Amino acid sequence: AATFRFISDTAAQAAALLGKAREKIEAGSGHEALQVLREATGLDSKSAVIRKVLINTLIDEAQRTMEENPESAEPLVPEILALEPAHAAALALDAQI
Repeated sequence: AATFRFISDTAAQAAALLGKAREKIEAGSGHEALQVLREATGLDSKSAVIRKVLINTLIDEAQRTMEENPESAEPLVPEILALEPAHAAALALDAQI
């Protein structure tokens, strides 16, 4: 039962972080949201929702920074491809770098 409670507590912490990340995204702070999403992923690496929000936020940040400063987008693309190797938008960005 203690193991189940630990898993449940960890999932609850990850869900709370996801909520915090969504607030940051809505406020236009994608970079800060990424830090929170990475932490949430570390707590609950099996959550498809957290993973999808992380990938989408990485893509958004990479596309946004690509226009301003392509070098700053460069480290985001391998992170996306590590999470989802066939992600079309990440592969397109990778070709541009």
